[in-house]
Amino acid sequence: MPVDVDLWDSAHVGAYLKVSQRTVAERIAAVPGFPKAVRVPTKGGGRGHPLWPASEVIEWANSGMVDLCEECKVILIEVYTED
Repeated sequence: MPVDVDLWDSAHVGAYLKVSQRTVAERIAAVPGFPKAVRVPTKGGGRGHPLWPASEVIEWANSGMVDLCEECKVILIEVYTED
């Protein structure tokens, strides 16, 4: 599916950012400026798992992530500097 219309779960976001699913859910998603999650209603009327617009996640990652908290900066700097 094209990224301009795709929705990513925390596993896909984590794979793109090279961090764990847990890191996405507990840290990255809470960072001010990170794209807002979409929750598609379930059959039973509940809220589905958070999904993020892929294009917005990519744009956020490419923006330099200026508004990241200090803890998240450390995580992502380590990820991007490892070869």
